[in-house]
Amino acid sequence: MAAMKPLGEIFISFFKIGALTFGGGYAMLPVLEYEVCKKRGWAEKQDLLDFFAMGQALPGIIAVNTAVFCGNKRAGFLGGLAAALGVICPSIIIITAIAAFMGAVMGSPIIDKLLFGMNIGVAALLVNAVVEMLKKTVMDITTALLAATAFVAVAFFGLNSLIPLAVGLAVGLIIKLRAKKPEGGGK
Repeated sequence: MAAMKPLGEIFISFFKIGALTFGGGYAMLPVLEYEVCKKRGWAEKQDLLDFFAMGQALPGIIAVNTAVFCGNKRAGFLGGLAAALGVICPSIIIITAIAAFMGAVMGSPIIDKLLFGMNIGVAALLVNAVVEMLKKTVMDITTALLAATAFVAVAFFGLNSLIPLAVGLAVGLIIKLRAKKPEGGGK
């Protein structure tokens, strides 16, 4: 029974994250950082950013992918499963409730104002997530130029976001491999 306790904690933590996050994976990052890194100490902030980056690169929902990585780090496969179930359950409950009452509330001025307010809150969370990611990932002029170029290419020229992701991966690997090369070019 003791083995179930960490799984329950993981499920409840990710249920709260799923319930408090509106706007998708990016809006989830500040809530995730607080719950997983600051409050629980289950991962370091850099680990979380790595999980988030991998969650973006893989097919599927960023929030679920990131939750799986976090839960897996904490308690292995079952931890990843508990985190995934925890983060999706609030959405399933909320969507079911909304579907049941959709016809009655559509076009309601109160609902429209609530949704408008939520959109503002989500925008603020997204800006915060971007700033926090930039602080951790833009370390020098090369990474600043890569980030700016990727942003302009995707935002203004409609480039598929997988292309800058692949270029960033390649450049990062080249930089890491060059840094590990022994001095003097020895064999």
